[in-house]
Formats: sequence, structure tokens, C-alpha cells
Amino acid sequence: MRGLRGKVAVIAGGGSGIGAATARRLAEEGAQVVIGDLFADAARSVASSIESTGGRATGLAFDVRDTTSVARLMQTAMDAYGRLDKLHVNAADMGAVREDPDAAEVSFELFDRTIAVNLRGHLLCTQQALPHLLRSGGGGAIVYTTSES
Repeated sequence: MRGLRGKVAVIAGGGSGIGAATARRLAEEGAQVVIGDLFADAARSVASSIESTGGRATGLAFDVRDTTSVARLMQTAMDAYGRLDKLHVNAADMGAVREDPDAAEVSFELFDRTIAVNLRGHLLCTQQALPHLLRSGGGGAIVYTTSES
């Protein structure tokens, strides 16, 4: 199946787990994939694995909390492939969940970081992707997941 031939997808948080699996699956369907991850080597490794099977992919460092970084991720899709059709935001910081502090004990540093990644980061990706998705026409798609798997 090659139902996504000619489409371009950005995977924000695609260096491992669900994000990496999504990137590989979209590439199998023919999409060109841009993979951003806090861990640049992981993003590049996923991109390399896609290219080794004949797909087209780009991997780069990206921080979902940083406006400039998110804008660069979306612009990479435009520069490399000329369009953006799909966005999968899969960034997660499960620090507050993993540590499971109660309200009296949780630090605001931990709370703020978790909110910055899990909420603000998803909105930031959406805001930065929307103009590109709309310009590409043909109805784009945005999918949100959050997991540390």
C-alpha cells in the first residue's frame, strides 16, 4: 500500500516508541517524513532506518517547549519536501506522573516542565504547523498522543 505517496508528515517526538513506529508506518505508506526529537541521534537513526528501506526521511533535534525549535521543525518539512500534510505530536514529559508527588510536595519546576511539554508544546506545534497545512490544501491531519513508551 502506498496511500500517502506525495504527502509529507512531521512527527514531533519521533525518535522512539510510538512516534518512531508512526514515522516508519507513514513512510511505508509513501509519505516523506520529518522526525524531530529532543534526542537528535534518535531522530536521525529513525530517519536512517526509513531511508534504508527506500523511504525519504529527515531527522533533527527539536524541543517542543521552544518556539524557534518548533518553527524550525515545520520549516524543515517545507524546505526538504515543499509541503506539510500531516502532523503527529507525540512529545511527552511524564516526570510528574512517574514521580507521583502529592499536591503538597510537587515542585513547580517539575509541574511547569510537565505542562510545557504535554500541553503547551502540543499547542505550539499546532500553531506552527497550521499555516503550512492550510497552504498545502487537500485537508491535513493532526494527531496527538503522549506516551513515554
